Amino acid sequence: MNPNSIIPLFSTPLYHTQTDYVMETKEFERLNKIEWFEPGPDDDKVSVVSNSQQFFKDYDFKELENVIEKHKNFYVDEVLGMKNNFTMTQSWVAKTKRGNSHPPHDHKNCIFSVVYYARCYSGDLVLTTRNNFIEDKWNLDFNYKFTRNIFNSTSYNCKVKTGDIVIIPGHVEHMTTQNDSDFERYIVGANYFISGGIGQEKKVTKMELSINE
Repeated sequence: MNPNSIIPLFSTPLYHTQTDYVMETKEFERLNKIEWFEPGPDDDKVSVVSNSQQFFKDYDFKELENVIEKHKNFYVDEVLGMKNNFTMTQSWVAKTKRGNSHPPHDHKNCIFSVVYYARCYSGDLVLTTRNNFIEDKWNLDFNYKFTRNIFNSTSYNCKVKTGDIVIIPGHVEHMTTQNDSDFERYIVGANYFISGGIGQEKKVTKMELSINE
């Protein structure tokens, strides 16, 4: 008798890897000196985001940009298996001081986001969903055993550290846990959207998409 097979059918492709790239001290000091949005009165417990939403155009961090592009290409070619082109549409930096976190959100107007952890000594990336696949299908409140798994859970904790890269589909809601380190946590993010030719003439779906850079 053959053993049972459990297949993660139609899964969401979350990409997580440890890179060989860690910012040198001088480069990290330049990152720390960029301009930041002033937090509002209700934002004292959340991450602060860079004033620039075109970070790689406004600041010279070419080596990091190349690392992000390398992993983006692997994700598109080897994980998604797509021939389509994807263009960086936004790039930014976020920093999270001790005691702060980042609330649940998704990334509108992008297919996926690449996140590089420039410095991370504390805190997880948490992927969330309102319902798991069977709750969403039947709209029922099922009762579960104490231990959740990848099929019945509604969240996933991604343990991240300095030098990691995570690629998240834009529609996936995510958040961070609190930074308990005395050092601020820094990430560099980049959004990507499809560009160039898409679809097929025989299916009457062919079109050209142009991204204004």
